[in-house]
Amino acid sequence: MTTQETCVERDQANRLIGLLRQEIPGRDVIILDGAMGTMLQSYGLMPGECPELWNLSHPQHVMDIHRAYIRAGADIIETNTFGGNRIKLAGYGLSERAFELNYQGVRLAKEAARGTPVLVAASMGPTGLLMEPFGEMDFDMAYEAFKEQAMAFREAGADLISIETMSALGEAKAAVMAAREATGLPVICHMTFEHGGRTLMGTNALTAVTVLQALGAAAVGANCSTGPAGMVGIIREMAEAATVPISAEPNAGLPEFHDGKTLYHESPEEMARHARMLVEAGACIIGGCCGTTPEHISAIRRQVSTILGHARKATAGPCRMPHPFSRQTPLRLAGRGRTVTVDDPLNLPVLGDEIDSWRNPEVAGSLKENDMDAISHKAREQVARGANILLVRVDIPGRDDVDSMRRVVNAIQQVVDVPLVLVSRSPRAVEAGLKAFWGRAFVHVPGAPGYMTGRDNAGNVDLRGMAGDLEHANVYEEIRSVARRFGALVDPEGAIEAFISEALLREATTGRP
Repeated sequence: MTTQETCVERDQANRLIGLLRQEIPGRDVIILDGAMGTMLQSYGLMPGECPELWNLSHPQHVMDIHRAYIRAGADIIETNTFGGNRIKLAGYGLSERAFELNYQGVRLAKEAARGTPVLVAASMGPTGLLMEPFGEMDFDMAYEAFKEQAMAFREAGADLISIETMSALGEAKAAVMAAREATGLPVICHMTFEHGGRTLMGTNALTAVTVLQALGAAAVGANCSTGPAGMVGIIREMAEAATVPISAEPNAGLPEFHDGKTLYHESPEEMARHARMLVEAGACIIGGCCGTTPEHISAIRRQVSTILGHARKATAGPCRMPHPFSRQTPLRLAGRGRTVTVDDPLNLPVLGDEIDSWRNPEVAGSLKENDMDAISHKAREQVARGANILLVRVDIPGRDDVDSMRRVVNAIQQVVDVPLVLVSRSPRAVEAGLKAFWGRAFVHVPGAPGYMTGRDNAGNVDLRGMAGDLEHANVYEEIRSVARRFGALVDPEGAIEAFISEALLREATTGRP
């Protein structure tokens, strides 16, 4: 992986580490707080009542919970704003009070932490709606809702933002981008996983890490999910692939339902034992989710202090927070649920290049007729024949390539979960495709500076490219800026450039992906 490609994620990770070391000196593992919702229930929050409204109606109870977690040893407390986006608040008729509720949530946490070294992380959860292509919410709708929430966090003085309980990678993508771009604060993003090691929408741990750290998340991790024991393998998989710190916030065991109530039975001592396993798996930020209490956090604090104390004695030196983001990692692209390493010479990816309006008359015809079923069928066919990356080019004369790109990307990722290569000379079309795509794409700009444009006299692939005219160079720079914003790859990257270029030049042959 090149230095250029990792600069964003390393910068964000280093900013978070710098903040933690400056504000919480001497901590080798950072302790987050525990649950807010189940604690509010213990204070009298009723089913169907809006938790965020308690920031205005019961501020003392909210601050009491924060202070209890601070006394328990939390280094970071999270605000009572998990469901504070205007889409979620609409269910309570409170959309127009989104800014106020989020602002007040941060102010209460700041007041509770006043005079302590404890940091305040503004909590941001999902909207409750399904993202395209599985629902009606598009990227812009999600982005604007999260942006409004994040701006309230910034105005109220939050130290960082913790995105939690995301099961749709596309929604997590919108949340990370909105939080980063609206505030400049470090962002931790947690996904929630099912028993099979994937989110409800099919994303595995490796894919989550690949996409989220490329978007500039300062740390990634898991919360809620299957309880602490079931989370260990997920955290280990994340840590092995990450270039940023790893965070874990498990529930207090698996939920059980009795008499209309949700109960969590894992004791503080059991949680603490599992916290040790999570640290050993690679987490350097540990907290709790549903069902956890100040007693759970206190036990985790004691356990973590004990294992770090033993580590210091064993090494006769300081035990440092892990810095995996300083290492080189493979170059990866990701779809909704599958990640492909593209620079492994022993296992080169297979590119399916049939969804190309320039080279495939059938695709051009399908686009003219808005026949997305035919596009979906072609995507499934190529993956069934072994392709693990699909190329998409949709521009045809007299057709809105922006709308075509969005519709085609949605049609493809509804039926397959592989990475995409988006081919276009239109910045707006590239942006539309990257908004729709949940994963990490590669963007190819035909004729751009540095890209291969033909073969040399001996018939070999010519990787020298050509400079092109000024107009093409400006378009390329605009597309590169768009791609970087969405965590996509666009610059020539050695093996991937050769792989993509060769595939684009191939003549169609029967039976190939």
